[in-house]
Amino acid sequence: MAIDKQQEFRDFILRGIRDGIYPGGSKLPGSRELVEPSGCAFTVVQAALNSLVREGILYSVPRQGTYVRDDWDQRILPENLRVFSPFWEKFLYKTLPAILPQLRPTRAFRNGAFEIRFTNESIQHQQEYQDISEFVEELYPNCQGLFQSRINEYRDIDGKLFGLPLFFSPWIICCNEEIIREGCGWLPSESWDWEEFLELIRTLRKKLPPEKVFAPFGQLASLLTLYFHLGGETWDREQVKINTQGSLRAIRELQKLYRISGAPLNARAVPGSAAITLCTSADITNCDVENQHFLPLPRVAKVSQRTLMGGSLLCVRRMVNDFDLVRKLVRHLLSDEFQLGLCKARNGFPIRKQIATEFMEANNQLDRLLISEMPRIVSTGFSLSPAGGRIFTGKLRELLKTDEAPENSLIQLQSAVEMLLKFNKI
Repeated sequence: MAIDKQQEFRDFILRGIRDGIYPGGSKLPGSRELVEPSGCAFTVVQAALNSLVREGILYSVPRQGTYVRDDWDQRILPENLRVFSPFWEKFLYKTLPAILPQLRPTRAFRNGAFEIRFTNESIQHQQEYQDISEFVEELYPNCQGLFQSRINEYRDIDGKLFGLPLFFSPWIICCNEEIIREGCGWLPSESWDWEEFLELIRTLRKKLPPEKVFAPFGQLASLLTLYFHLGGETWDREQVKINTQGSLRAIRELQKLYRISGAPLNARAVPGSAAITLCTSADITNCDVENQHFLPLPRVAKVSQRTLMGGSLLCVRRMVNDFDLVRKLVRHLLSDEFQLGLCKARNGFPIRKQIATEFMEANNQLDRLLISEMPRIVSTGFSLSPAGGRIFTGKLRELLKTDEAPENSLIQLQSAVEMLLKFNKI
């Protein structure tokens, strides 16, 4: 029980730091003064404070007292389950304490020993995470019963699973009917095409500022979704396919869209804030906006329709060596109760096939759209070379701002990524 009381006091102090009661640089009250408000014994208080000093949250000055470090939020605590959205913090607080009381969902720290991250961000940090294949396959051998293609997207070039998708969604279009009518536009149908899409943006831009029309360029996932949808290519385990006619056409169309929309490269919009928004089902649920109309991405002539995957992954840092805790957490996140909870939250498809297929509603317009778009999800290939992904996306953003012909850039990108992948295999 002493360990539980010590953790209780740690939580008391960490809450105070997070809520600004004890901001960075401030001095904590003395150990005896903390006994009464915390409800913990003096020996427990001292032991817990010492543990927080060892972990870099606090520092002690002889004969002066204990202080909060200015950079306390950069520490990685063994009990922290870092989440990157309000939804996950609220959702996990409902279910996790009873199952795994030693873990603390938090958004206060920059990182955690365990993390639930957005899919694209996790790819760029994959080297920081351990392979969790064995814990998943103990429950689902060879990932049978799960959406295997979605899981395989988060395996690195050696096949290690650095992130477990908990739910996922294709990217779709959200139209705000009120803003579109305000801008004298017309509400498009599900069969709209790319030229109609561009014409609608031109029409809306005559009366509305760029950020109220369509502003996808500030969010990397939105930009990449458009690139792939327009026929762009990157790479897979077999070959690099950047320098293709499809990629050339995609970049030219994106340059055209950038000029027509007038939206700056750092502009981004949430569903409901603009006439047209690229989003996942989680974005829609969390914004709770009325007058929404959902559509597939507009059809592009002579191009196979494609979209990307959005969602959240469980990642476990390499520093974690309590494998029993990892095993219990994976089991909980894949449990019936947890996966059904995700379904009810309407954040997307849970990673377990049976639960996803049973819960999606065929008479719900958004569900029908998500189901129809799911087979069109493709992989960026960035998990095979995060460095290649950074180079590629950086150049893609550069090309948007200019009228430069993309041909030479595609040749250079093709060569650079081929060398990176070859190096990674050595």
